Order: sequence, then C-alpha cells, then structure tokens
Amino acid sequence: MALYESTDGPNWVNNENWLTDAPLGEWYGVGTDRNGRVSRLDLSGRGDGIRRPWVSHGLSGPIPSEIGSLTNLWELRLYANNLTGPIPAELGGLADLATLDLGINELSGPIPPELGRLTNLTYLRLSDNNLTGPIPPELAGLVNLRTLALARNELSRPIPAELGGLAQLEYLGLGRNQLSGPLPPELGGLAFLASLYLWGNELTGPIPRGFVQLDQLDDLYLGRSRVCVPGTSAFAEWLEGVENHDAGAASSCNATDVAALESLYEATGGAGWTQSGGWLGEDAVAAWYGVTADSLGRVTELDLARNALTDRLPAQLGELSRMTILRIGGNVLAGRLPRSLARLSLRELHYADTGLCAPAEAAFQAWLSGIPSHEGTGVQCEPLSDRKSLEILYEAAGGPTWGNSKNWLTDAPMGDWYGVEVDGEGPPGAVGASLKQPQGPDPARTRRPHRPCGAEPRRKRPLGPDPLGIQRPHQPDGAEPRGERFVGRDPPGTRRPRRPDDAGPRAKRSHGRDTARTRRPLQA
Repeated sequence: MALYESTDGPNWVNNENWLTDAPLGEWYGVGTDRNGRVSRLDLSGRGDGIRRPWVSHGLSGPIPSEIGSLTNLWELRLYANNLTGPIPAELGGLADLATLDLGINELSGPIPPELGRLTNLTYLRLSDNNLTGPIPPELAGLVNLRTLALARNELSRPIPAELGGLAQLEYLGLGRNQLSGPLPPELGGLAFLASLYLWGNELTGPIPRGFVQLDQLDDLYLGRSRVCVPGTSAFAEWLEGVENHDAGAASSCNATDVAALESLYEATGGAGWTQSGGWLGEDAVAAWYGVTADSLGRVTELDLARNALTDRLPAQLGELSRMTILRIGGNVLAGRLPRSLARLSLRELHYADTGLCAPAEAAFQAWLSGIPSHEGTGVQCEPLSDRKSLEILYEAAGGPTWGNSKNWLTDAPMGDWYGVEVDGEGPPGAVGASLKQPQGPDPARTRRPHRPCGAEPRRKRPLGPDPLGIQRPHQPDGAEPRGERFVGRDPPGTRRPRRPDDAGPRAKRSHGRDTARTRRPLQA
C-alpha cells in the first residue's frame, strides 16, 4: 500500500485489484510464493520494439522505504518509470533478492552501500538515472552478481578495485558517467567477464596488462575517455580475439614514440639503413630493429650504431621520454645533437665516430656531463646564425603543415619569409609570434549551412554504445546510440531483453570458454 500511495497508484497504466480484498497474487504485477507472501514485484514500463519508446507504467515519486519489509521478495523490477528521490537503503535487507532493476528513472543521490549485503543478487541495473557519488566498494559483497549496469548516471571518482572480486560477473556497464583515474588491474581477474563498457568517462592511463587474461571478453568499449591501449604484440593479439571493441578509436600508449621513430627513419635515410627490420610495419615497436620497449610499448633503448644512418637527427628524438639508452655511433650523421635530448634522463649516450656536435649552451653541456656513459665526438657546435635558427624552428614546429610558409627555406631574404620581421641590418625581429594562419576563408567551412540568428542549436549525436539501454526511446534524428548487447543472464523466471540486430545466437569462441556456465552453482 505504501508503494501505491507514494508513486501515484491511481494513475498507473494498470492497477488492477490494488487495494482490494483480492489475494495479493491477483494484484497487477505482484507474484506470491506458496505461503502467499510477496515474492515478485514488476511494475516496469514496457517497450514496443527496439526502436520504439518505452511506455512508462505511470509510477512517479519516491520509492517508499517500507518496500524493505517485503522480506520474501526475490525479484523487484520498477524500471522505465518516473521514480524520483534516493534509492532506499532498506532494500539492502531483502536477503532473498536476486533481481533488482530500477533503471530508466529519475532516481538521485548515492548508491546505498547497504546493497552490498544482497549476497543472492545476480542482476543489478541502476542505469539511466541521476545517481551521484562514488561506486560503493561494498558492492564487492555481491558474490553471485553476473550483471552490474550503472551506465548513464553522474557517478564519479575512481572505479573501486574491489569490483575485481565479483568472480561471477559477466557484464559490467559503467559508460557515460564521470568516473576518473586509472582502470583497476583487479578487473583483469574477472574470468567470466564477457562485456565491459567504460566509454564516456574521465578515465586515464593504460589498459592494465592483466586484461589479456580476459579470454571470455566479447565486447569492450573505451571511447571518449583518455584510456590508452598498450602498443605491444600481446595486446594486439588479445584485441584480435575481442569480437566487438572500439580500441582503434582509443589512443595508443606509445603513439608519440611511434611518431618519433618514424621521424628518425625519414630524417636519417631509413630506406638505406643496413638493418631496418620491422620499421614502419604493423609489428609492435619492440620488434623493430634496434628498439627495446617496455610493457606499454614505450621505447626504453635505441641501438642503431653502425647502421648507415645519414644526415641529421630530428628534434622529435627528444619525445622518447622513457628512453635511457641511445647508441648511434659509427654512422654518417652530421649537424647538431637536438636540444630536445636534454629532456631525457639518459644513462648512456654514444655518438662517437659521427659528424655530430654538441650545442655549446651551458645547460646542454651540464646535461651531457651528467650522463654516466657518454661517448661523443668531443666537438661543440658553432653558434647558430639567425637563418639557421629559423630553419630549425621550421623543422621542429612542423613547417610543411603551416597554413602559410611562403618563402621559408628558400633563397629569398628572410624579411620575405612569411611571418618574419627583420631590422635594418637583417636579423629577425619577431618570428614565432608573427606566424599566421592562411588568409581568406577556410575552405572546409565555406560549405557549412548558415544557421539563422536565434535558431535552435543542432543536436549533438552521442558517441559510443548504449550500456544496457537496449530499448531506449528512438530519437527521430538518430541521436540515440546503438544499444549495448546484454551478456549476463537474468535470474530464473525473468525475461531477457531482446538483443539489437538480433539474428539468432551469436557464435562464441571455443578457446577456454565455459560452455556450461548455466550450471555454475551460486556461492554461499
């Protein structure tokens, strides 16, 4: 009765027999056990097909705390309504509860840590609400949980490492929240995990190396976050086995290193090197000749001694921020050691038997003297002319890609170089601050339609999959992203939502998969 009164029962779509003398089992949405006690309560909205809107059942207002007195309840489904307010902590006392679905409402406040006491719970969906605060680490107490869907809320702070203890978990949907920090390595221990949705958060750092143990994983979505993918062969092989993922849209943890190595190859005549196996190919950089990398694919050592390198070293070499050993001696190199090298914490720098010189600036010389193993040419560079300084600026700052680089690196007077001012005697006055974008309209913008003043802003299309919002309302303008596939099983007696693009059962990989998962007993 408290639920009926609290949630506007007279205006429900169907309230047949509620508040009458009929047996509880005949009240709409109520199921009872053999003793007549309430065991099931399903007053959810209904979806009319995958691309049609949910139709609310009409529940509005707060969930009453009295619902926690239904101690025989094993299924509670109130999703797709207009429920508001907090989730009652009293729900944590429903010891028999196996299914709790409060998704697609307007619930607010934190997730009650008391829910972690529901040790028989196998399905928990709180997605598509306005929940705030951290994910309670107490949820690790849900030892039989197979589906945890918390997407499309305002949850914040790091993902608790304790979730890695949910040994039965098959589906973890945390997309479109405000979660931050690195991914917990402990998630790599979720042996049965088949779907992992983390997109649309503020997560950072690499995918932990332990994730390669998730050989049951079929779905992995990380988009619109700052998570990077380790550039190693082990991760590449693992991702090939993940059926659906957006790792290609995520940055590689060693993207900067790869770009620096490519610049080195181009600048020093890589096509004519004595040994260049793997370079600029599809293999991880650790397989490139002379390169040693760490567990993220970041370069730690570069040994290209006596390998027919020619010309000059590019400034991008200083972007190899984890490199501690650089051996380039015995090559036909000339010019200056890049000043950018001084940003590195080198333990070994060998460039003897080359034409390289070291910048004479005191700071660079002090950096050289601090390298434990330094074998150079003993030659300091002459001071740079103004023209040479501009040439170095052009090369280091991506001159070929500037909007306007008219006359740069030509024989024209420096005063005719775009953006350069010189005084009466010739040296440049203002250089970098005067670099300009191309004059005239942006050709990429001239075809954009004009939006009248005061017009309604154009809708932005959310990117990425829709975590467990399988039958979200259809947006006429296509703004709603495609639904995520549900992987975990519903508890006995519940109906699993239809999968988008349903074309029959999806083929499963056979290597290492537990084909008898349905027989796994619940943990005590």
